[in-house]
Amino acid sequence: MITMNAMRLEPLKRVGLLDELRIAKADTCADTHKYGSINVEDEARCTHNYMKNAKIVMHVCGTCGRRCPRDRYQEVELLQVPVEHWMRVPVETDGSALERMHAWPKMSLVKHDADGNYTTCDIERKEIHNMVHITKDGGGYYHIIPEAVYDGDKVELCSRCAIGYENKNKPKQRERDVSNGAQAHHDDAEQLEQVDMDMFDNLDDLYYESAPQNTIAAGEDFGNLNALKKHGIITDLTSHEMLVLAEARCHYVALKLEAQDKSGRPKDKVRMTYSGNTIVMPHKPETTAQEFGAEALKAALGAIRVFFVGPNGTQGQLEKIALRINDYRLRPEVIYNFLLIRHVLHGTEKPPAIEIVKAMINTHGNIKQHVQETVSWWEADTRDLEKERSDILTLAESGEVKTQKTMYVIIWNRVRSAHPPHQMNN
Repeated sequence: MITMNAMRLEPLKRVGLLDELRIAKADTCADTHKYGSINVEDEARCTHNYMKNAKIVMHVCGTCGRRCPRDRYQEVELLQVPVEHWMRVPVETDGSALERMHAWPKMSLVKHDADGNYTTCDIERKEIHNMVHITKDGGGYYHIIPEAVYDGDKVELCSRCAIGYENKNKPKQRERDVSNGAQAHHDDAEQLEQVDMDMFDNLDDLYYESAPQNTIAAGEDFGNLNALKKHGIITDLTSHEMLVLAEARCHYVALKLEAQDKSGRPKDKVRMTYSGNTIVMPHKPETTAQEFGAEALKAALGAIRVFFVGPNGTQGQLEKIALRINDYRLRPEVIYNFLLIRHVLHGTEKPPAIEIVKAMINTHGNIKQHVQETVSWWEADTRDLEKERSDILTLAESGEVKTQKTMYVIIWNRVRSAHPPHQMNN
């Protein structure tokens, strides 16, 4: 009905009936005014309805961490969970994993103060496990992500975990596995009197074989670093720190920095504007040496390749810009802390003292020296560069560059992050 007159326009124009065409145009204009005008109220109503329907309420599964807007989530009260259930941490016997975890010596992590000195912060092992403790009657310890708990004792389960939740059978607990992988230094005599540091306990019996896959209760506990953040411990790693710490290279990171002269001023009064972006590309995982030391630091630097592209005379400025990039820092306290966490949780070699780590980084992880010795320089006028550069090689933005003086620094590395250094169970 609304488009009836509009549908007459093309046939009347094709056969040349001009009088009828004028009538049809007038009728179409009347229809448009009658049916097609939208007032302010209609526009506001349409916008409100769209925003209402477009808003997605995100849920998170408290047992596996899954977030899916299309999944259905089931609410569970933790106090109503049966005593013998895979969501509860096993505590029924003396010498249980929970008891051993509470008795484990604290980790002395390091913080870098504003005055340049290092201070220690004692962290209990239980703080970096995903676990919830409810002290009310009927409560206890649960294999639950702490941030997923609301109203004191409620969580939501995804559809897969909800199916496993209904399993009424007694869960099968994992067997305890103690290894001799942890190495102790000779100067740890006082600590060795309290606990045998040569013994490595991965607390396997804290988890269940029969728990649903991908849940914390099944051993897929990748750790919770929020407790460290509350104590002021740095947990955000730079790309360079991941190259040193992680276990396998699995993607490339390419950084482009751009300096443009947009002022239009004479050459001797140029004012440069700097901008940059990063592109991450998947890469087939490559295993590397696991233990920290000079070889690991050198290998991390070797995975960083620096290319300077720009007009003649700009290499020095590009080098200064590259060395100010925060993502290529190596902070001794961050390296030391993650090595110590890995030692406690995985039984790897205990890291050297923080002063030794700092000295090793200064000697073998000097990014400034690496850039100066290995940089590749490509001299090119920006107008020629616009024609020849590759989107992947130089990470250039599309568009015309005619009069702007543009300098590019391209820094590639292969970040090793196949397994996070704070992962708790393999």
